[in-house]
Amino acid sequence: MFRLRAAAAFVLTAALFVAPAASANRILGEFLGAGSGDNDSVAAILADFGLDVTMLARIDGDMIGGNTVSLTVDGLTIFDLVDNDDNEPAGGSWDYAGPEIADLIAIKAGPNWGLWLFTDAATGNMPNMGLFDTLQLQPGNPPGDQRGVGDVTAYHLNAVPEPSVLLLVGTGFVGLGLRTRRRSR
Repeated sequence: MFRLRAAAAFVLTAALFVAPAASANRILGEFLGAGSGDNDSVAAILADFGLDVTMLARIDGDMIGGNTVSLTVDGLTIFDLVDNDDNEPAGGSWDYAGPEIADLIAIKAGPNWGLWLFTDAATGNMPNMGLFDTLQLQPGNPPGDQRGVGDVTAYHLNAVPEPSVLLLVGTGFVGLGLRTRRRSR
């Protein structure tokens, strides 16, 4: 009975450490930074940010025009678009209605792309929605002088346990193994 309670307490403690950290503001998203090169693929996000992701949906830039009001592809919708001085959409809102949770949004603008994180469930905002713009991809440009949106891509962040959690779990199994070994002698 003691072994069963100890094992249950150990599993519960490990599960608490695997819970994802919260970001500061869900609706605006946390800007993680710009990626290198003109590719916001799964491989590029892993290489530039160290994040293991799954692509959920992508709206290609050639679908977005100066008079686009809203657009939906594979459950990803962009709407309330705001134009720059060249009448190109340079920001707006996004919503994802697919079966997964969209944790990350990647936005392309010209040769640049950036990544925004949307993971704080504690803010009371609806999941799978937020705001985006291209201004952070051209530092120093005034809002009207920003580039138009290229691709908009939604990604799901795959859970990866922290190294400290893996150490904790491994240490627990070693301890249980040693205890079992001592009792069997």
